[in-house]
Amino acid sequence: MAVLDGGDLKVTTDIQPVFLYPDQAVPLSLLVAEATTNAMKYIGDQASETAVIDVRLTQDDRACLLVISNSVGQAEEKESTGLGSQLMNAFAMQVGGQIEAEQTEGRYTLTLQFNALEFQPESRDF
Repeated sequence: MAVLDGGDLKVTTDIQPVFLYPDQAVPLSLLVAEATTNAMKYIGDQASETAVIDVRLTQDDRACLLVISNSVGQAEEKESTGLGSQLMNAFAMQVGGQIEAEQTEGRYTLTLQFNALEFQPESRDF
């Protein structure tokens, strides 16, 4: 558990082994980094409750599912350029998926579904 200015932060993870080639693994890791950075930025003041970030990554055959969810509290108004969202959407396209985001009262959830690519050897010109 981490500590925020206004209270504690509980991070839970359910990360299964997922087998990806670098063409998908690298953009997926960059997407996770950007999404968790945004979660920390917008988690806000959780004075009455513990702030929460949940990260889940699963693979069933070739189908992969990433879910990052965080509590949303009172946050200072921060000006946003939208660059983080653009980056996450670009990373999602690189892994062959599309981000779905849902915001309910007190909770923000980002979901990405994609298929792990089968290995394609490079063609050689010799």
